Amino acid sequence: MNLENYRKQLDEIDKELARLFESRMEVVENVRKYKKQNNLPIYDKNREQKMANSNANLIKNKDYLPYYLMFLENCTKISKQYMQDRD
Repeated sequence: MNLENYRKQLDEIDKELARLFESRMEVVENVRKYKKQNNLPIYDKNREQKMANSNANLIKNKDYLPYYLMFLENCTKISKQYMQDRD
């Protein structure tokens, strides 16, 4: 395979990530509304730790694990920022 083929594969993955991002953010919006209605804080450290621990087991190639954990951390950071911006 050549570089152009790898780039095409990445482009397809990025399209899927964009679709999944929008789906995730729609759920984040629902969480935001629920938390607001129930006077719950945006930040839940225990939930974030459980999510990271649980999802870390999904990564088969352990060389990728620290980067996946950074990815999750950024996802939660974006979600929290969105919730703060919308309130």
